[in-house]
Amino acid sequence: MIIMLGGRNGLIGMFTQGLGAGKLVFAYGMAGLFLGYLYFSIPRVVTTVMAAAKKIDPMYEEAARTLGASSFRILKDVTLPALAPALFSTGALCFATSMGATPIQVFFKITIPLARPGIMAGALLAFLYSFDEVALSSLLSTPRFITLPIRIMNYMELTFDPTLAAISTLLILASLVLIVLMEKFVGLDMFVK
Repeated sequence: MIIMLGGRNGLIGMFTQGLGAGKLVFAYGMAGLFLGYLYFSIPRVVTTVMAAAKKIDPMYEEAARTLGASSFRILKDVTLPALAPALFSTGALCFATSMGATPIQVFFKITIPLARPGIMAGALLAFLYSFDEVALSSLLSTPRFITLPIRIMNYMELTFDPTLAAISTLLILASLVLIVLMEKFVGLDMFVK
């Protein structure tokens, strides 16, 4: 497409030559390369941004409009911040592709780091939830393999001492330490908006 438009015999070159301005050829330099990568990357950007745009709740824009915001102000303060993660990730994906990265390299160097906060939060929630899941543990554990929730439940049924309170306190502290570590290394502020 770029060669058809800006090549030596391209449409734009013929048009500018017909106007007497000389033949404009831009397909074989930095401009042609940039436009070629832009043309190649547009479908990825459009599909990602459209998926993110469908998730935007229209009530936010309506609330801004009700409060008297202009169309530009709504775009600047509501729509673009909601689309920022999609725009950033597609920009990084397009840049990596233009630098010659393979899809596997893009996945491990861009997709995984961008998804890392979500992956870490999901892993943390799954880990913390597993401490509370007595029903599943009782159905899937064997006498040779007893999980912590089953051991705590058995201890609670058989003895009456403050050991369970100490275990509960330790589990709460361990959960808080995990959350603090996640905040330090990943950042939880992106989940609170």
